[in-house]
Amino acid sequence: MVITNYNGELAQVSGGTPIECTWKLYKQNSNNLNIYQCSISGISIMGLRVNGTRAIRARYPNANPETQGFGSTLQAKSWLSPSPPYLPSYQFNPYYPIRNDTFCCCNKIGGTELLTFFFFFEKKKGMGGPCANFTPPAGYWCSSNPQGGGATTYRIPYGMTYNTSILPHSPYHNVNGGVVQAWRPGHWASWMFTIDSTKSKSGEFIFSRGGFQDARGNNAGDEFYVENLFEELDAPSEWFFNSSANTLYYYNNRTGAPTFDEFEATNLKVLFSLVGNMSYPVANMTIRGLTLRDTQYTYMDNHGMPSGGDWALQRTGAIYLKALKISPFSTMS
Repeated sequence: MVITNYNGELAQVSGGTPIECTWKLYKQNSNNLNIYQCSISGISIMGLRVNGTRAIRARYPNANPETQGFGSTLQAKSWLSPSPPYLPSYQFNPYYPIRNDTFCCCNKIGGTELLTFFFFFEKKKGMGGPCANFTPPAGYWCSSNPQGGGATTYRIPYGMTYNTSILPHSPYHNVNGGVVQAWRPGHWASWMFTIDSTKSKSGEFIFSRGGFQDARGNNAGDEFYVENLFEELDAPSEWFFNSSANTLYYYNNRTGAPTFDEFEATNLKVLFSLVGNMSYPVANMTIRGLTLRDTQYTYMDNHGMPSGGDWALQRTGAIYLKALKISPFSTMS
C-alpha cells in the first residue's frame, strides 16, 4: 500500500476542524482591546489555528511560544510541598540479580596515573505509590531507593502561592481550566498543571492534575506562567474558549471582525496509527511526501517513565507506530 502526494503538488493531512463563526464585538475600549466572540456548537477547542498559524492561548506574561519559547521569568512566592511519598517495593528479574556494578580503569595524563570510576547503579523499579500518576504506574524514580545525582523518590508540589502584584489581572473570576506551566529547578524538565477551581483562592493556586511530564519530580518549581484564563486575553492573536458557555473569544490583530479568516480547532491527536503485534507486524506500506499539521497537544495526557532519565514520555503523536518491520514514512514534513 502506498500513500503519497501527487508529483510536484503539496499534500497536507490536518487534524483541524473548521470553525464557522458569526463574530460579534465583545470589548473594544481605550486600551485598544479588540476582542470578538462567537458561539460554537458541537466541538470543544483545545488548540486553535488561524489561517494555518498557531494562535496563542490567553496567558501571562504575554509571549509567542513559536518565537519566544517559554517566555517568562515569573517566580512563585512559595511552592506547596507534598507529603513524604509512600515508598513502594521494587521488582527485579530473579535471573539477573540486583548488583552495584562499579569498576575503575587507569589513565595516564602527563605521566600521572588517574583512577576513573564508572558506576552502574542498582535498577529498582517502584510500583504504584508515587507512580500512580504514570502509565504504566511504575518507574525508576518511584522506587524507595533511587540512585544518582541528588536522587530522591518522585514527588511534585500540589500548589503554589504568589504575590498578586506579579499577576496584574488577578484575582481571577474563575480559574476553571486554567493552566500553570513551570520549570523544574535546574531546567531539567517542565511541568504543566491544571488549576483546581474549587480549592484555589487569591494568591494561591491548588493543582488538580499534572506534573507527570517530568520523571524525577521535586518539592518546588522555578519560573512559571499562567494560561487559559479569561482575564489574560489582552494581546493580539490570543484566544480563550469558555467550555461552559461554548463561546470562543479572539483578540483580532486587525481592525474589525475576523470575518474572512479561517479558524480551525486542533482536536485530533493522531493522524496515522499503524499498530501490529509480534506475530503480525505491519509491513508492505509506504507513506511519503505529506505534510502533517494541526494536531492537538498531549502534554496533559498520561505519561510514562521509560527510563532513569529526567523526562517522562507521552507516546501519542501525529504518528503512532507499534510493531512494524520498518517505518514506512519518508520525506515528510
